[in-house]
Amino acid sequence: MPDSDPEHDERIIVALDGMDEPTALALARELADMVWGFKVNDLLLRGGLELVARLSRLGRVFCDPKLHDIPNTVASEVDVLERAGADLITLHAAGGGAMLPAAREACRGLPRLLAGTVLTSPSEAAARGSSGGGGSREG
Repeated sequence: MPDSDPEHDERIIVALDGMDEPTALALARELADMVWGFKVNDLLLRGGLELVARLSRLGRVFCDPKLHDIPNTVASEVDVLERAGADLITLHAAGGGAMLPAAREACRGLPRLLAGTVLTSPSEAAARGSSGGGGSREG
């Protein structure tokens, strides 16, 4: 893994989703010295914590499960992902005032927590439906 400063590292994160574990690991080995690290979402569910550990030996790992649950459950999940080797972990900000601090308190070291507010939506109508917002209107 390169010794660059993670705060100022401008290299890309390679998404390993949509592929099987052997293909993802082969790609990660090939790109390890050229990228910031590797993002796993659906692959996290397929490969589990052992996959996170294996990827962490090749580079940084961005786990993108978008955690959202009661505070102690999310804190436990953050702890488990950190122990496996996650460097970035996503949460859903809708979890609110108690969940987010509980997740932060569960971190013992490196992992950065990223909280999303609205997931990518295919249309403005879908975004309005998930956020309750009015969106824009032409008229």
